[in-house]
Order: sequence, then C-alpha cells, then structure tokens
Amino acid sequence: MQIRTMLPKDKFNIKSVKKLAKRSNDELRDILPELMEWLQDGNWPISKPVEDLL
Repeated sequence: MQIRTMLPKDKFNIKSVKKLAKRSNDELRDILPELMEWLQDGNWPISKPVEDLL
C-alpha cells in the first residue's frame, strides 16, 4: 500500500493517523512535510495525534 494514500483527508480523520502509527519511521519520513501541515492549528482534533506520531 502506498503510504501517501494513508494521509489524513481532513482535520477529523484520526483513523488515518492510527494507521500511520503502525508504519515504520522510514516510511513516515517520506510524508513528513504533509504530516507537519496538520500541526498548523493546535485546535484541530487531528493535531495532537499527529504530534504524538511525530
């Protein structure tokens, strides 16, 4: 499965983050810039799970 297809689609898509948490750090490194975009607003529900993932 392509890791980019697992990226969150919106700020409520916490399921995607849980799936990404099962992937290796090497795989996550490829999508690091996209994941960091979800940290831009700490009030988004997805922000804390992505922070924990990173």
